[in-house]
Amino acid sequence: MGRRAPAAAGLRRALARGWDRLLRRLALDRRWQAALAVFAALLLGILAFMVRTAAPARLDVIAVVGAGAPEAAAARPAGGASAGWPAPGIGQALQSLKSHHRRLSTLVVPAFSLGPDGGVLQVEGGAEAARLARSKGLKVLAGAAGRTAGAMEALLKQPSSVERAAAALARMAAGDGYDGVSLDPGGLPSQVRQGLARLVSLLRRGLEPPRILAVSVPPKVDVPLEAHGAYDYAPLARQADYLVLLALDRHSPEGPPGPVAPLSWAQDCLRDAMSRGIPGRKLVLAAGTYGYDWPLDGSAGRPITARSALDLAQSHGVRPDFDPESRNPFFFYGPRDGRRLVWYQDRVVVRERVRLAKAFGLHGVALCGLGGEDPATWEEIGRELQSRSTRPPAWPPQPEASVLKPGQPEAAAPGAPPLPPHPKAAAFSGRSA
Repeated sequence: MGRRAPAAAGLRRALARGWDRLLRRLALDRRWQAALAVFAALLLGILAFMVRTAAPARLDVIAVVGAGAPEAAAARPAGGASAGWPAPGIGQALQSLKSHHRRLSTLVVPAFSLGPDGGVLQVEGGAEAARLARSKGLKVLAGAAGRTAGAMEALLKQPSSVERAAAALARMAAGDGYDGVSLDPGGLPSQVRQGLARLVSLLRRGLEPPRILAVSVPPKVDVPLEAHGAYDYAPLARQADYLVLLALDRHSPEGPPGPVAPLSWAQDCLRDAMSRGIPGRKLVLAAGTYGYDWPLDGSAGRPITARSALDLAQSHGVRPDFDPESRNPFFFYGPRDGRRLVWYQDRVVVRERVRLAKAFGLHGVALCGLGGEDPATWEEIGRELQSRSTRPPAWPPQPEASVLKPGQPEAAAPGAPPLPPHPKAAAFSGRSA
């Protein structure tokens, strides 16, 4: 013991002398100062690289349960400017939620419908999904939309109806234990812009923190003014926690067949929205789980979920093809005298929306129509959340998935034409704020 104490004291003195000499060198010798600066810069660079590669982008993945609309129900008008889309039954939504809740942060369930007088009614169908989501630790938002096609527009024209609706929504959402409200006003013309802004402002005021307010907005790129004129993005973004950009339904059942959600159009919609004052952190990009099934005789098409589209193709012994321009899948089926064409949004389309959200620094993505998705969608979402790539994923997504070869007869059919302008776009060639 007696010998160890002097040795330890001597070591401490030696270290102190060495440290003093190093500090004097650093204080007086510029070469030492430069070397230390280079070392520090290299160390910081290495640490920053390790952080970037080890921590994938944090995105909220939000799932939206359809408002009980079956696949045969009326579809959204072009531009995603409606309060509904083709949705599977609640059973399929519950099954997806049970199996894949770990991929999600938030669930939106159909909860309230708004009448033209500002009255708010509860909607059946979302309670069981809400209970299950809460038991899994997810946030649950109450979905609110117009009761009928023209209800929201009529409501927004009357200030008293706006005040009544905002107060009732805030009160009922809090009373039912929701974590906030997801408002989907639908397609609205410029005449009700002030009413919409007032509704969102009052609702924000009525929802006490930390309750969330999300507002779905239609895109403005190649979409009729009558569908988006009421939406002034920047003021809405200031009031809401985030806006959900419905860059969906580039082609609708009433128009000619075509890709439902082309990648380049979604990118243009995002750039346009951000240029109009929506910060990326307040923007969520919608991704669909559905498509449309058109006859080739020019008559109207019908909605179909992605899951049903895959089953339909399999039942007819056809293999989906892929349009490299829009990056949407499609296939033909049926007899020659009753040929039909299906465009839909599969796992790759959803994965690319996740990739876009990462590339643009968005708050997250919203999967619209939980339960109708391509079953492999969740694997693709998980893979993308762990990836830092911004390149488009390969299609088909797995080697065993096959596509039509160019030499096959069906590949020569006009299934993937260049993206045409929106049928109504000629009347609205100028952009509106």
